[in-house]
Amino acid sequence: MGCKRIFSLKAVDYNSFDIWTSTLDIVIKKSEGFINNLEIRDIDFKIEFWRFDHIDEDKFLRSAETGDLLLFRGKHLGGKLTRKWTNGHSDHAAMIVKLEKF
Repeated sequence: MGCKRIFSLKAVDYNSFDIWTSTLDIVIKKSEGFINNLEIRDIDFKIEFWRFDHIDEDKFLRSAETGDLLLFRGKHLGGKLTRKWTNGHSDHAAMIVKLEKF
């Protein structure tokens, strides 16, 4: 690919790592970008598309897809302690699972 950006993930153990990477591989191979051989270039990262200070509910519901990862960085003491302890940039994470009914 044409992008040099690296997103790193941490796992508790090898089994967790294997499950995550296998699942991500399945999601990636089913994605429109992979199927249509779309390339991500460094210039595509000019705008930090992954970073939103706020997004309204309607826009979120229209744009969120199963497999999307949400990373949160809170301002409260608990979040700061979590980031310090884990040496991470975020203190909470979630993965979208979009049910057909919604």
